[in-house]
Amino acid sequence: MQQLSDAQKSGSFRWEFSRLLMLAWPVILTNLNWSLMGLIDVAVVSQLGTDELAALAAARMPAWVALAIAIAGLSGVLVFAARADGAGQYEQSGDILRQGLILAAICGCISMGIFLLFPVQILSALFIAAPIQLPSAAVMSAYAWGFPGQLIMVTAAYFLEGISQPKKVMMVNLGILPINGIITYYWAMGGGPFDAMGAVGAGYATSLSSTIGALWMVYLASFNADRILRGTYLFQWALWKGAGRNLAALAKFGITPGIASGLELGGFIFLVALSTQMGNEAAAAFQLMLSVHNVGFALSIGIASALGVRVGNAMGAAQGHDVPRRIFMAAIMAILILGVMSIIAIIFAGHISMWFESDAAVGALAASMMIVMLSFLIFDGLQMLFTYALRSLGRQEIAAFNGIIAFFVIMGGSAYYFTHAGWGAIGLAWAAGIGMLSATILHLWALIRSRHLMTAQIC
Repeated sequence: MQQLSDAQKSGSFRWEFSRLLMLAWPVILTNLNWSLMGLIDVAVVSQLGTDELAALAAARMPAWVALAIAIAGLSGVLVFAARADGAGQYEQSGDILRQGLILAAICGCISMGIFLLFPVQILSALFIAAPIQLPSAAVMSAYAWGFPGQLIMVTAAYFLEGISQPKKVMMVNLGILPINGIITYYWAMGGGPFDAMGAVGAGYATSLSSTIGALWMVYLASFNADRILRGTYLFQWALWKGAGRNLAALAKFGITPGIASGLELGGFIFLVALSTQMGNEAAAAFQLMLSVHNVGFALSIGIASALGVRVGNAMGAAQGHDVPRRIFMAAIMAILILGVMSIIAIIFAGHISMWFESDAAVGALAASMMIVMLSFLIFDGLQMLFTYALRSLGRQEIAAFNGIIAFFVIMGGSAYYFTHAGWGAIGLAWAAGIGMLSATILHLWALIRSRHLMTAQIC
């Protein structure tokens, strides 16, 4: 079994480092793939005019918030699966998968219902301009139909990552990328038997692609090579009847990460709102800075996911004493990868900004903001690592509290101060960096205070 191999090789720095890398790179590609799917939507819809693009942008903001809350709320699937795997309790895997799918379906259907019934009210509450509320509401409704599929796909992906099979997750996500691109093009632009639906078509394309991905991901999670040992069969009613026993524990685990994720994203939305008050140049430059940040974020979350699995494995196997070493190695990996990326991007910041923006003034401002943000990128990676480690240690509440303080209170407060102190758009970049640094310090302190948990078996 893998656990025997882990125990025998636990003293090998090289083996643990390679294990982290093996788990991380498929997740990195998966997150880059999601970023690319979003860029495809923007690239296609932008050809239809600024009105369609504005409707798409306004509709995606509340959708992102809702999905971010729900996805973080389902993070217990990864933690519980990794703990059971580490403990060698493979028979629990099937129950964890079924519980996660039930919770995902419930959250997805509730979210879908709210977005279908109250799209205009949601947009109004987010201060979206009145003239684009109705067009954006139609796009929101199109996106909403895909919420159940997206959350089910994420749950199955969390499960596969938790049992150290992230390549299957990568395969599905890379597989639906061309499907989404083709459907988006024909449904948004029109062609063949399809009429042009604009941004609404892009929303429906994302929903259909997500549903296809969900079916594919669930199939791979259920019919894996060791499905008999893990009990991951999904077509036996008797197994589903007992799946709700520990559903409350899974839901309870995700409450605080979900709330924190929503508030953290709310902090960044506040920065976006401030950038729009500074004019179109500042808003465009801030969006370019965030696009570069998203690449680093994909790298960070890949390494963080791998660390979360390895910490969960250690806690499940009652090897908590090895957790600090695993965190240290993941931190070294993040510093090396993000450090190299940051240095290269800082050197070529001017060129990178001009790839996406032909306006010289916007490009120059974006380059300046990128340099500031990239100077803090390593801290963003570290805070993400520490977040996943704290969740796997069962300290998701303190991780959530720290995230809210860092990104909602400190970052938001800094942005407000810098804006009114006359720093301009560059102040938003400094605020984002301060939030990343604050989260790193708070999470590191929480890990130090959690050393006693690393000697206990919690699975």
